[in-house]
Amino acid sequence: MSMKSGLIIVMLILASPVTLILAEDVPEISCNNAEYRFEDVPANRIKHTFRLLNKGRAELKISDIRACCGSMAKIDKKNIVPGGEAQLELELFLEGRSGEIKKTCYVISNDPKQPYFPILITGNVEITKKAPSLIVTDPDELDLGMIRNDASITRHVRLVASTNVNFNISDIIHDKAKYDLTVTTQAVGRAYDILFAMKPFCADGAKDDLLIVHTDLPAMKEIKIPVRYYIFKDLVVVPGEVLLSSDLKNTPLIRYMSVKSRTRQKFKILEVKTLDPKITTSVTEMGDFGYRIELGNIMPFAEINSSMIIIKTNHNIDRELSVPFRVVNVSSNR
Repeated sequence: MSMKSGLIIVMLILASPVTLILAEDVPEISCNNAEYRFEDVPANRIKHTFRLLNKGRAELKISDIRACCGSMAKIDKKNIVPGGEAQLELELFLEGRSGEIKKTCYVISNDPKQPYFPILITGNVEITKKAPSLIVTDPDELDLGMIRNDASITRHVRLVASTNVNFNISDIIHDKAKYDLTVTTQAVGRAYDILFAMKPFCADGAKDDLLIVHTDLPAMKEIKIPVRYYIFKDLVVVPGEVLLSSDLKNTPLIRYMSVKSRTRQKFKILEVKTLDPKITTSVTEMGDFGYRIELGNIMPFAEINSSMIIIKTNHNIDRELSVPFRVVNVSSNR
């Protein structure tokens, strides 16, 4: 092959529509300052707002904010149009901490290059002496880590009087749809055990909850116990959405997906359904714990946009999975 012929082939590849789609029609997450540092904070908590930007040419969809231990995250919008922005507020609890602190929060999105975008908070917490608590809570927070959506989790929390005062638990405010609580008296007026039992439920993502214990002690009428965890499904579908270019609407397309079990549980795909009956589907096993799905004869017309691919399985929990089609117009973004 001559050098001239090679250059022509390279130029044709670079000019192909597929390359333009991959290079242009994607979201791009960014932050004006992805690291915030505080100095010598004596307070028991700090807040900071980060400005998230979408510098890409497609809508940025934030699926989750994975906050670090000892923090809470709030965002004002989860879908950011090209050129748009969102405000992410992080609140870091510093009670009981001292010295240098470094915490990382991850913004999970459909940015193909940075699906887990890190946000960092660092700083120094002053060492302050505080009066001993009249009631000692052990542990003072429940960090349950990552939990499957069918898991039943139990934990114990002890409340003990640290001085000669007596107290009684009058009430505990909690989300009864998620947890059951059982209080056992270990020493009347002195020590109590709270059995925390989480119920299985399917809403996945990061969770920040609070147990509020009410007592009859005037100096400590309310004791707050943070509860943090991350619920995940066992079956994972990649990609999370199937992208189609409307510029190729006269060309039947083929797309692939994979479905795998995080816990290496055996399962079967029973059915794959789409809105368009002309779309062909085939399922191929990938080892003992996963499958590859091929979708063929896809015509990327506007009617198919946002419609769902329904995957039915015999998994004991994740019996139905859904993945959207998304039809994008590359030409309008140039």
